[in-house]
Parts: sequence; structure tokens; C-alpha cells
Amino acid sequence: MLNTLNSFLDRIIANKNTLILKPKVESDEIKELIDKKKTGLFGNVFKRPKPDEISILSTDLFFEPIWKIKGEYDIDFYRKNTHQISTDPHVKEIIIGTGVFPVLTDSGTWKKFKDTIKFGDKMNKTDIPVEEHVEIYRESELYLNSQGQPIEPNLKIESKYIENFPDEFMKSNKNNIRSSDLTEAPIIDVYLSNVKNNLGDILRIVSERLVVDIFEQIFLPVYEIRISDSKNNTKILRVDGMSSKIL
Repeated sequence: MLNTLNSFLDRIIANKNTLILKPKVESDEIKELIDKKKTGLFGNVFKRPKPDEISILSTDLFFEPIWKIKGEYDIDFYRKNTHQISTDPHVKEIIIGTGVFPVLTDSGTWKKFKDTIKFGDKMNKTDIPVEEHVEIYRESELYLNSQGQPIEPNLKIESKYIENFPDEFMKSNKNNIRSSDLTEAPIIDVYLSNVKNNLGDILRIVSERLVVDIFEQIFLPVYEIRISDSKNNTKILRVDGMSSKIL
């Protein structure tokens, strides 16, 4: 018997891993970057503070999670669709099996002159509702941020920046590790929704399988720099520890 839309999805997660990336950019380089940018963070285009009126209060390094999911998805299912058929101007209806599908009714000027037009100069069209049996296979890679939203981190991971002992590192640096409320199930659901995009109007599913080859939680280094002006206005600047880009 064919499964319904609530059929059991065969999920296989082959490989889980945690990566912690050490920063490419040292804190001294971050301070140099901030010195160049800091006057633009206070005041306005008409009046900005002098560089010596702005102080760096603290520079902290945190590690924030994203997820990388890479896998394979295949589905065997039935869906609704509509196929358009072209006919010559004299066809009134199309009969397929027990179904009768009328062609658009002639009217106005076209009806008066239809018989004087050569065959093939104009084609009528009609839409035929059908049921399709479809098999689809997809491979996909997706990154999610700590809120479960798809992102494009443009991340090139070099082995020399990977922390060799992630568990020990997280224990000894727990105050600098940012956590997320996301768990495995909703992450896989987001990935599944993404990979199932544009399947059409599904009627029923025969079989459905998801194999996650890579499920990685990656902690990225982010510097947070607290700065203030002479009026004690304070701001926090966030900088990517891998690319030195301001976030």
C-alpha cells in the first residue's frame, strides 16, 4: 500500500562532529582595525569626536555556533500537475481515456475568419490536469546560524585553525562559548524543508529517504570590542575573527 503524506521518513545521520576554529586575526590586529574605524561610530557627519576622545574598554573573544549539514535526499511520490496541449484551430475538445477536455470556445472576429486561415497558422491550447509519478534525487549542503536561518558564510576551513581537542577547549573556556537553543531535530527539519523545495503539489508518497553525511556544529571566533567616547557613550563592535570583517 502506498504511504500518505504522513509516512515515516527514513532519516540516517552518518557523521556528527564539533569544530572549534581558532582566530586567524590576533587581538592586536583587531585593535588596529578599531583605531581606524572608531571615530565613525560616534557623532555624525557634521561633528565627530577626535580619536583620542575614544577609548577601547575591553576586547573579548567569543565562539559562536553555526551548523553545516550536507546530505542526500530521494523521494518517490505522486503529484498533481497540468500539461498544456496545442491543437489546430478546428479541434473542439480532447478525449483522453474517459476524460473530455474542451478547447477554448471561439468568439468574435476569430470565429468569423477561422476557416479562412491556413492550417497551422494558429494553434489553440488546452490545459490537461494529470497525476505524475515522480522520482527525485538531490544532494545539498546548507549552513544555518544559531537562530536556525540559512546563511552563506563563505567559509574556508584550514586544518591549522581547527582546535584539536574541542571537548577540553569548551570545558576550559565555557564562559566564552556562546550556546544556542537549537537541537538536532529542528536543524534537520530546516535542511529537509530546503532540500524538498519545488517538489510540486504532492498527493502521496511511496518512499522518502534522507541521509545526512555531515552534521557539524562549527564554533566561529568573534571579537567583541567595547568602546566609549568622552561622554561615556558606549558601543560594542563585533568583528569576525577569521576574516576581520565587522559584523
